[in-house]
Amino acid sequence: MTMAMIYGIVFLIEALIAFQYFEWMFVKPRYTVIKRFVLVLACYVVLFGLFELNILIFNFISFPVFNWIIIKFVYGQKTLSSVFHSVAMSVIMTLSEMVVVAIFSGISQKAWDPSGGVLTVLFLAILSKFVYFLVMFAISRYGMRHRVDVHMGAQGWVILVIPVCVIVVVCLLNYMCYFSDISKMQESIVLYCSIICLVIIIISFVIYGYLQSVYKENLDKTLQIQREKYDIEYYKKIISQDEEQKIMIHDIKKHISGIHDLLEHHDYDKAVEYIERIYESNELKETIRFSDDHMVNVILNRYAGRFIDAGIHYDFDVRRARMDYMQVDDLTVLLCNMLDNASEAMSEIGSASVELRMNSQGNDGGTIIAMTNDCTHRYDSQKSGKPDQKFHGFGIKGMKKVAEKYGGSVDAYYSEDDQRFHTVIYLSNATM
Repeated sequence: MTMAMIYGIVFLIEALIAFQYFEWMFVKPRYTVIKRFVLVLACYVVLFGLFELNILIFNFISFPVFNWIIIKFVYGQKTLSSVFHSVAMSVIMTLSEMVVVAIFSGISQKAWDPSGGVLTVLFLAILSKFVYFLVMFAISRYGMRHRVDVHMGAQGWVILVIPVCVIVVVCLLNYMCYFSDISKMQESIVLYCSIICLVIIIISFVIYGYLQSVYKENLDKTLQIQREKYDIEYYKKIISQDEEQKIMIHDIKKHISGIHDLLEHHDYDKAVEYIERIYESNELKETIRFSDDHMVNVILNRYAGRFIDAGIHYDFDVRRARMDYMQVDDLTVLLCNMLDNASEAMSEIGSASVELRMNSQGNDGGTIIAMTNDCTHRYDSQKSGKPDQKFHGFGIKGMKKVAEKYGGSVDAYYSEDDQRFHTVIYLSNATM
């Protein structure tokens, strides 16, 4: 077995460890699992080719750079997250090798020479990658349980001070080991320093996760305050317009009497002007727009009228939803099928109610559409009570197809506790 084959195996192991780490650590990747694996493997093949050029500084820089490319462009992470994880991975891998080599040198009582034997190189390489795997496995498991997908902004870059300082120490230790003769005591110091640096870099992951959690908690509190402020303004507007409508209804006889007098005196121009002024008044206009999206308004107004005629109380709150990335026909399939199912389930219930909430989590987040409606029996959303049974079950299938098209999912279930049917749709805010 040649040295090139050994290093080829080493880079393959590194690629597998990195792939496992990326899959557990990051959410919302941009490609399928197979494509992600192929791209990671391709990057490490290029790394191996660059390694064969045997340029030390180039090899040292290329590893974090290529991992940054993978994290940034394959897994779609923010720049801060990409830099932090790529630098930390480089430090952990280098420290794993240094710890193993230092322990080997202490046990064998001689300095390690890479040209000393193929089997020795293979043994130390596999052992160091095993240590690298254990550390990365522990970090990724911790990260998966405490994963927070949030962009911390400029202040988050402060956390990079820890891995940057550690990598400077690692560079100095490597320089001392490879370009000067060191004593046994200095070897022990290098070992202890490597272990301490490894512990520090692991702690930096915990700190990074904690800062993300704190930032997200503060962000959620700020958003909640804003939402409460918008809700207060929204309901004040509803109350104000409702009062105006009541006053308008109370005064309608006076308006009719005034128009009658104008017509009797053949003052048609003033009568028309009077009618137009009343028609354009806020009191007679549509209650309040549900959303800035025209199609959402059209659909919800149609079903609001249907629910009013059927004596069903409705509550639509879609003000925080951004649906402009969806095609009109897809949006129609989702909302109409949801509301048709609710209307059908409540058709024989007195004083029924339906609630619809639509909320988008920023430009990079997703859209959640949640609806609950009264239902006195376990309503099967897959079954239809419509006369045309040849289209039986296609409503929910159509909704699932649309949701999958936008990287989302549909979840529908019946709650025995409140006897209500719940439909929850998640959509990714990605332009198709």
